[in-house]
Amino acid sequence: MFAEAVARLVASGDCEFGVIVDGAGIGSAMAANKVPNVLAAACDSETLARNSREHNGANVLTLGAGQVTPDQAKAIVDVFLATACTAKRHQRRVEMIRDIERKALMAGASGGNVDLSGDDLQRIADRVRQLLQASQPAASPAPPLVTPDELARMIDHTLLRPEATAADIEKLCEEAGGTASTRCA
Repeated sequence: MFAEAVARLVASGDCEFGVIVDGAGIGSAMAANKVPNVLAAACDSETLARNSREHNGANVLTLGAGQVTPDQAKAIVDVFLATACTAKRHQRRVEMIRDIERKALMAGASGGNVDLSGDDLQRIADRVRQLLQASQPAASPAPPLVTPDELARMIDHTLLRPEATAADIEKLCEEAGGTASTRCA
């Protein structure tokens, strides 16, 4: 879907803004808003375009080809690209919106989240325990056991993309402070 592709380019930082045109602009906005770090707004006027940027920090504009003329669309895009979210009260609102997104991702509400089974968590706990024991001097007592539920609460560096490659996972592990073989099970 084009809306997702545009949204991912904006979310990754490859593009600062995205503009999507479909029949009404609504479906594209809904799809784009499913991508973390995207705030998409369907606008059919210059006023809405200005408001979506100035008050809500939108970074993706969706236009309905059946809702605006080509001249109106150009004017809407011009306003969208020329407007910034600079007022502190509006920036606080944008941060509140971003907090909702972060909470949803942390709670597993993201469509890209993969649920781990009890077996998966046990395997990770066993591997962490093995790594901890390998790093302890021989005379040291064994580290305390970590249950899968306790381990799940400790994980704070995650990759929530089902299309992630091995290279993406290794990069994530390096960012977390180690190598894939020492930090990720």
